[in-house]
Amino acid sequence: MIKLPSRLRRLEDALFALPDDCMLLSDLDGYLTGLILCPEVVPPAEWLRVIWGGIEAGPPFEDPLDVQDFEAMLVARHAEIARDLAR
Repeated sequence: MIKLPSRLRRLEDALFALPDDCMLLSDLDGYLTGLILCPEVVPPAEWLRVIWGGIEAGPPFEDPLDVQDFEAMLVARHAEIARDLAR
């Protein structure tokens, strides 16, 4: 089994902390790849909501700093996948 880098372990742990209907890391990578390959740009405000459980769902965190931290990890993963696809 491949050991995940710490940044991905941290993201995976954050995803596991979400409600049961939220994405796993492999789901997230597929979803972000689809967004990156989509011919139309999808703003982060739209795709972030889907990750934590639905279009109408808000962030499942009480602390705004937790929301910011989680969103930053997601945006960083999006950028990382985009860089990998551009190679």
